[in-house]
Amino acid sequence: MPRKQSLTGATEAPTRRSWQDCLEASRSSSFAFELPTQLAWLPNEIVYSFASRFHQLSCNPVAHLTARQLFGNALRGYQHDLPSGIAELVWRTNGALGTVQDIVYGHTLLPFYLPFRSRRDGVNAYAAMGGDHLAGLKFRLGITTSRFRANHPLRACAACMYEDRRQHQVAYWHLRHQYPGVYICPIHFEVLQESTLKATGAARFQWSLPSEKQLTTVLAGPALSRHSTVVVGDLLRLAESAIALAELPFGFHFEPTRLLALYRRALVAQGYTKGEGSLRLATVARHFSASVSRLRSIRDLSAFARNEAESVGQLSRLLRQPRGGTHPLRHLAIIQWLFSDWATFKAAYEERGTAHRPSQRDAIDHGRQTDPRRAQLVTLIAEQGHSVTGAGRILGVDPTTAMVWAAKAGIATPRRPKVVATAIRLRIVRALRQGQDKSVIASAEGVSIQAVTTILRTEVGLYERWTAVRFQSTRIRERKTWRRALRNYGSSGVTFARQAVPGTYAWLYRNDYHWLLDHKIRAPLKKSGNNAVVDWRARDDRLAQQVRAKAAALGEVSPGLPIPLWRIMQLLPEVKAKSGVLDRLPKTKRALAHATARLGPDNRSRRLF
Repeated sequence: MPRKQSLTGATEAPTRRSWQDCLEASRSSSFAFELPTQLAWLPNEIVYSFASRFHQLSCNPVAHLTARQLFGNALRGYQHDLPSGIAELVWRTNGALGTVQDIVYGHTLLPFYLPFRSRRDGVNAYAAMGGDHLAGLKFRLGITTSRFRANHPLRACAACMYEDRRQHQVAYWHLRHQYPGVYICPIHFEVLQESTLKATGAARFQWSLPSEKQLTTVLAGPALSRHSTVVVGDLLRLAESAIALAELPFGFHFEPTRLLALYRRALVAQGYTKGEGSLRLATVARHFSASVSRLRSIRDLSAFARNEAESVGQLSRLLRQPRGGTHPLRHLAIIQWLFSDWATFKAAYEERGTAHRPSQRDAIDHGRQTDPRRAQLVTLIAEQGHSVTGAGRILGVDPTTAMVWAAKAGIATPRRPKVVATAIRLRIVRALRQGQDKSVIASAEGVSIQAVTTILRTEVGLYERWTAVRFQSTRIRERKTWRRALRNYGSSGVTFARQAVPGTYAWLYRNDYHWLLDHKIRAPLKKSGNNAVVDWRARDDRLAQQVRAKAAALGEVSPGLPIPLWRIMQLLPEVKAKSGVLDRLPKTKRALAHATARLGPDNRSRRLF
């Protein structure tokens, strides 16, 4: 039986020895304890906030002891956005906090990222957070490659902190404040403040609760000075949309085809089409760029399109059938532009849902979507003797779609030679079985790509064969490209090789992960280069000026006191990143030495450098 331990049931104050015993017990896989009543969830609290309150109430002397007690590992649970080890947390607290599903979907940022992704992505993400390792979850969700910030800095509302202390005797981190795109408190309509502790990694493995001294204003400077009222209004609508997205019912996923059709209908309704029905993409891009221009003044939202050219690229990905994940903020931006607010968009999506029927192209490209008529079609053909065309006519299904469904069920369809000659068809089938590209085959045989696609999808087993052959061919090619990149750039490190062939790395990561893992560790270690192309003098001047400015500002707060080096590094992440090459930045080094100078017993300054 697991041993139980209560944090509030002891009659004596904790001693040093008792904490040592607790640490030893926490290392055991059979360690569990009863939570005190004051450690139940607070309203809308994130996992990291709960762990931070646990750390304070338990009086643990070190942070890693709390991590071991709650998550079973000294380095687990510190992720304030997408933590791992949730299943261990549930077990160690005897289910007092709820199930893994309750915690993941009610106290982390994961629900914000799932509605625009597939159900498979949701299942995999859920499994990663419940397990021991995230295994590149942010990359697989498209967060790290989205050009938006992936660290999700902790945010808090001053008014909420006051109310929390009054009602709960402690300020804590609210989930609704942490979603990307939320810069306005949805309750008090105040601009949120951002924590400086975990943003730069200074307190990466520490527990903390919001306090005024660690918070800084997020929307300072030009973002509010030029468009104060308008920007705040845009941000308030963005916050409402982000929260509504994250709080959609459990398991809800937008249907890509329906979502795309809804976007296009909204563009048509607003007059963004030409006479023949095609989109006026240049006009659309110009107006979309103008709609997000104010949001771009916010640092975290600078990835939105800066001009018409960038808008064309971003809109093209949103207005065609998606092949991969898109960051939810991009969807929220186009929703806010086309529908004004989330409620209008959601109502339009649900209204179209009941009447939506897939087109012929949708049925061909997305044959895996469920339709009850597919089973009825098979029954009419196999049991009642109807032809494929006749069965499709009875069910109101396009003949080509009926042929695709029949092929999926293993039913061969008789061919009419007059459509594609038998000899040509045989050559097309042979080429498809070899994995050749459809456009190449169509050009060689003098037929349309649609004709090749129809043969591919209606010949029993052909599509699966073609897909498997092309996958194998792509895998061989991408493996060869990655080996070549390691040979050419491996001396500079795996990261440099990855940047040289980002598409290859991404494909292998998604489709051949174990092979990639084996071939990453064999790359030579990164060697220091001379970085001759860097203008070190200009960089030194700029960084030294920034250090002096920050030191002067900090000196006004605490006159006469030395400034901790970590404090300057925290405010200037770029200086922190160059701490290993300060010998090449003499002015910056002197500025840091002057700012951090300490007086010794003889009143002479003692510098850190």
